[in-house]
Amino acid sequence: MLSAPNGAASVVFRRFDAASPTASVGQIALSSGIIEGGRTTYGEPVALTNSAGAQQWMPAATLNPVTNALLVSSVRRTLTTGAASSSAPHEDEMTGAAHMTFVTAAADPVTALVIEDRGDPALESTLALDRIHAPVGATVQVTAHGRNLGRRAADVTVRFLRGAPGGGVQVGQVVIGAVAAGAAFSATLPVTVQMGDQPLYAVAVSTDNASSANDIATGNLAAMPAPIISAVDGENALANSLLVVLEQPAAEDLAGFRLLRSTGPDAPFVLAAEITEPLYLDLGLTAGATYCYRAQVYDTRGNLSPLSAPVCGASTFYRTFLPAVNR
Repeated sequence: MLSAPNGAASVVFRRFDAASPTASVGQIALSSGIIEGGRTTYGEPVALTNSAGAQQWMPAATLNPVTNALLVSSVRRTLTTGAASSSAPHEDEMTGAAHMTFVTAAADPVTALVIEDRGDPALESTLALDRIHAPVGATVQVTAHGRNLGRRAADVTVRFLRGAPGGGVQVGQVVIGAVAAGAAFSATLPVTVQMGDQPLYAVAVSTDNASSANDIATGNLAAMPAPIISAVDGENALANSLLVVLEQPAAEDLAGFRLLRSTGPDAPFVLAAEITEPLYLDLGLTAGATYCYRAQVYDTRGNLSPLSAPVCGASTFYRTFLPAVNR
C-alpha cells in the first residue's frame, strides 16, 4: 500500500477471479482510496493488466514524488496450456490508462506500468438496449455502463449521438456528476426508432480524463441478431429429406426466415426456402448425401440479419421391403 502526500492511498495486488479466463491465472489490480479522519475507504479493484495467455505476478509499486504518478512493475509469464491461453478477456474487465513497457526481454519479462494521478471514466464497448430491433416509432431505453478506472474522482457526463463515432448528431445527454475512483456508473436515455440503419454511440465526457481510448460505447437500434439452427435431422424426416429446426432470435418486428442450402460448409449456399415458422422439411434430397444450411431472419421492411453459422446433416437411407408373392 502506498500513500501520497495529498492523502490518496493506492493498493496494488495480484488478483484472481474464477469468472474470468485471464484473471483466473492472476493479473495485477489497483484499488484507490482516500484517507479521511484516520480511516481509508477503498473503491472496487480496477484491472491494470488483462493479458490473454499470460499471468502477471510479483508486483511492486512506487510513487513519483513530483507527479504523484504510480509506477507498477510485475513479471509476465506466458502460459503454454490451459483455457486462458486462447480465451477472450472477461467482459467486465476494462483496463484504464496504464502505459506498459517491457523492461527486460527474458522468457519471463518484467513489465512496467505508469498510472497517472487522474480520473479515467470508461464505458463498456456495447450499449445495452431494452428492446432489440423494435419497430419504427417505438421507444428504446439505451444504457451505457461504465466505471471510473482512474485514481481520482471525475465529473462525468454521458452524451448519446446518432451515427458513427467521431461524427453524428447528439440526441441527448445524462449528467452523472462526481464518480469516485473505481466506482461504476450508468446512464440511460430513451431514443425513438427511425427508418433505415440506426447506429448510435455514447461517449463519456469529463474534465479529468486520463485516456479517451476507452470512452465510447456503440450500438444499433436496427440490428437483428442472426437466428440459430438447432438441428438438421434426417432420422425423423421423410425419405430423401431433412428436417431443419430454427431458433428465432429475441427481437421484435420480425417477419420470417430465409434458409440457404449447400453440399458442404465451404460450398456456395443457395436459397432453399423462405418460411414464416422456425421449422422446415426439405424434400427431394439425395438419400445419404450431406447438406449444410444457413439462415437469416428478415423484418417487415425487408431488412436481413447476418447469416447463422452453418449446420450440416445427412439424409437417411430408407429401405423398402416388398412381400414375395408366389402364383
